[in-house]
Amino acid sequence: MKPARTGVRQVDRSGNSILYSAGKLEYRPASFKNVRTIFISKRSRVVQIDHENRAYSEGDLNAYCGAVKARIIRVIKNLPPRERTSVSRFLGLRRGPKPPKVVIVNAGPGGLIAGFRTKKYIIKVDGRKYEELWISRDSALVAQQKKMAGGLKNKFDTCMSLAYGLEAGLPSVEQQQAYRKLKDSGWQMKKDFYFKGKLYFDWTVVKLSIVQKIPEKEFLPPHGFKKISMRRMAGSID
Repeated sequence: MKPARTGVRQVDRSGNSILYSAGKLEYRPASFKNVRTIFISKRSRVVQIDHENRAYSEGDLNAYCGAVKARIIRVIKNLPPRERTSVSRFLGLRRGPKPPKVVIVNAGPGGLIAGFRTKKYIIKVDGRKYEELWISRDSALVAQQKKMAGGLKNKFDTCMSLAYGLEAGLPSVEQQQAYRKLKDSGWQMKKDFYFKGKLYFDWTVVKLSIVQKIPEKEFLPPHGFKKISMRRMAGSID
């Protein structure tokens, strides 16, 4: 008998929910409450489920990331000119032709976030504050993270980075060894992003729990749902 599947359930301040488990990940965005996306490490597959229309699609993870990026580009194009310029400049800061110089400063204890102790770090890029990062090294969280190390969690993070403006092949902060080592050292609980030295936006975990028993059906489309193409699925939830 296989041991029960365990994982970590994370909810951020915007209401986005992610269930991490070894080899599998389930993402429930707050903006589309009837939609959930499942990432499967084996064969790099992604399954998107639309509960409202009782449909699902399945395809390649890279193709999905490309579709997400195309959707974000459409959203940016529809923003007011001033806001569109600001967003484009911020995304441009996150990539460039030369490897950025990354310096990480240990800022000491970061307090409790979602019930977990954290340490705060300041990331400077080319001499300017780029990000503040709060990391928990709680032993139970670290144990769960080790099960996912180098696997799906990193693939998901890379997918989101590509979608939000990190072009493949261009040096970025996220690709630098020092930054990746810091990210892999514990569980990220809070991030403050800066643009030209000023806070641009922030992200915070508000709920985090270790799930001891996760049924396999959590990562499968419900019985009776119709399979459709990824392109049709993208159109139905735009």
